[in-house]
Parts: sequence; C-alpha cells; structure tokens
Amino acid sequence: MSRRWLIVSALLGWCLFAEQTVAVALDQVKASARRPGLMQRYDDMSEMEGSKELERLCAEKVAMTIPLIAVPIADLAVGQITLHTEAGYYTVLLPVTLPQSKMKTLYWGADTLDEVMTFVQLLQDGRLLAVKAEAYSFEFRAEEGKRLTSADLRSCGRDQVKDLLEFCKECLIVEWVFKGRN
Repeated sequence: MSRRWLIVSALLGWCLFAEQTVAVALDQVKASARRPGLMQRYDDMSEMEGSKELERLCAEKVAMTIPLIAVPIADLAVGQITLHTEAGYYTVLLPVTLPQSKMKTLYWGADTLDEVMTFVQLLQDGRLLAVKAEAYSFEFRAEEGKRLTSADLRSCGRDQVKDLLEFCKECLIVEWVFKGRN
C-alpha cells in the first residue's frame, strides 16, 4: 500500500513541477514579446560570458606553457606549515619567507593524511632541496589597460599573452626537488 502512495505522490509532484515549468516558460515568452530589447541583452550577456571563457582558456593554456619556478626550501617557513582539510582532502600551506614575484604562500594537495605526513617529514628532515610551483594564475590582470581582441584570444600567442597574466599569490606546488648524493 505504501509503495502505491509513493508512486502516486511522485507522479503528482512531477505533474505540478511540469505545469510550473511550462507556466514560467510561457511567461518568459510573453515578457520578451513585450520588451524586444530584453532578448538583445540576453544575447549580449551570452556573448560577454563566451569571451570571458575564451580569456580563461587562453590564460590557462599560456600559464601551462610557462616554466615552473623553483623555490628553495631555505626560502620557506617550514616551521609554520598549516594543514587545511575539507571534504576528506588535505591542503598543506607553506608561507614563503623570501617572496619571489608576488608569491606569499605555496600549497600542495594530498588525498590522504599519510601523503601529508610524508611531505612534511621530507621537508623537516631536509631531504628536499626545493619545490617547483606554478608562478602565474589562470587569470589576466584586472588592472591592465590593454585588453586582447577576439582574434588575439583565438590565436593565443604566448609572447603577447604572458605579460598580461596575473602572478599568483598562493601558488600550487607541482614538483619536489630532492637533494642528490654528495
């Protein structure tokens, strides 16, 4: 008996939802028919969002081609390591004592607490010589006056785009550099 009620209530809920969706769609059509400029604004917003996505993709492509920056362990505040946990994922935060560019913090993500402990142990034991991090974020500088045209974004040349990228303040560690045998 309860199974039938469940099926009936689900069907009723779906019918109500479908009716509201159709009513909302009809209201939007009527509103756009009364205000012809409304559809143009939606088209303009869609075009603007498309150019923002093109900017993001170009910035990401160029940032990925720029060599990583090596930060010696001596330039890191190894005694001030913090660990951020969220949804079962761990992020190790390392403050930079001698900033390179605008870098203030380096971070490294781990899936398990064992990975975190291994990384911290390698840092504190002095087995790492340096870490390599991405120096640029995947965004263009907001204060930059020069904007790229659509053609520039489509070609996305490294030389013309690199100078417009934003330096990261919190940079992702991508590689560990171990000390060699002396």
